Amino acid sequence: MLKTVCMGMLAVVCSCGHDSPSGRDIMTERPGVEGQRPGVGESNSMARELADDVWRVSGPTLTMRYDRGGILFDTQADGRINISDLDGADSVSVGIGKEGTDSLMSGTDIIVNGHALTLRRVKMLRHGDGRSWYMATDSSDGLWILVLPF
Repeated sequence: MLKTVCMGMLAVVCSCGHDSPSGRDIMTERPGVEGQRPGVGESNSMARELADDVWRVSGPTLTMRYDRGGILFDTQADGRINISDLDGADSVSVGIGKEGTDSLMSGTDIIVNGHALTLRRVKMLRHGDGRSWYMATDSSDGLWILVLPF
């Protein structure tokens, strides 16, 4: 009898499929340096952004990329960059300001759809290949990534 019960349980276990819980496979790569626990060593949190060299502005409320049709980047004589969507849905205007010795920018302003963001911090991440990468944090802790022509 015990043998029959064990064989029945084994049959049930083997016949049941294993579905991974929803969301379990979302994280495909671990942050941090390979072989170290997350948070140790250099962070990979911006690696994907830095690998993407398309001019763009992305944040909590919008994403505008030059490689998507209808997005225009216009650099003014004073250095201000205006990004517009031809359908009129969104616009962004960026005045970069000056870079400090710690890569933090001062005097930067970002205007999204006519409303100026209150910026807590703007940092230059990389400069080269005709573009500069910036990371900005607004007063609501919203993260903005800007890749702009120079």
